[in-house]
Amino acid sequence: MLPRVRILTALSVFTPRTFRHLVISFLFWQVMFAGVYTALLEVFGLLELAPMWIHLTVSFLLCAPFLSLTLLLVSEHLHLSRKFRNLSEMDALTGLRNRRSFANEARRRHDPDGRDLMILLDIDHFKAVNDTYGHDKGDICLKEVARFLEGWIRPEDILCRYGGEEFAVFLQNTSARYAMPIARTVSAGHHFDLGEVRVNVSFSMGLAQWDRGQSFEEVLKEADTALYQCKRDGRA
Repeated sequence: MLPRVRILTALSVFTPRTFRHLVISFLFWQVMFAGVYTALLEVFGLLELAPMWIHLTVSFLLCAPFLSLTLLLVSEHLHLSRKFRNLSEMDALTGLRNRRSFANEARRRHDPDGRDLMILLDIDHFKAVNDTYGHDKGDICLKEVARFLEGWIRPEDILCRYGGEEFAVFLQNTSARYAMPIARTVSAGHHFDLGEVRVNVSFSMGLAQWDRGQSFEEVLKEADTALYQCKRDGRA
């Protein structure tokens, strides 16, 4: 591990990928330029003409503007890269995580020794909202539902728009016995204002415990099966 860290640190001065690497790169190239500058003064016999601190100050003043401009451009590139990466992980309509980001983060946070849960929520009769009030109102409805669901989860949980009118929630270290009453309350009917109209929205729900040895895909399939069963039993 240590050699790999050293290699990555060395490469960061040539291709900085974080703001910390930018600082390291700036200091590295400043020292390198000062070394080359003083070496040239030594070669041409000019080193003794002034104290060393003056030579170092001159080297800094010569190098800093060009180096600062270069690093400023790199910094802006890093900022835009981070922004685009965040956008690639976000659902454009609701601002929630998208499916890929949700899956990656759930896998990362999952504790095999814990009691994690997966919940799938599907808006009942959402097509009727689109057909009756139009797709613009349907989009507003999805945004309102997203804000509503955000109000019910904890900071350590993960919420995403999984697709269409379907949402997924990863509940970390939570027992099904504790989550079920809350999930039933959330899935019951709730009114949302869509401008000049007001709609009642309920959810069908599927819940699955993420057991030891299960993959993300397996527990998601269990939750999806439970969601289908809920719809078949008359929630939708």
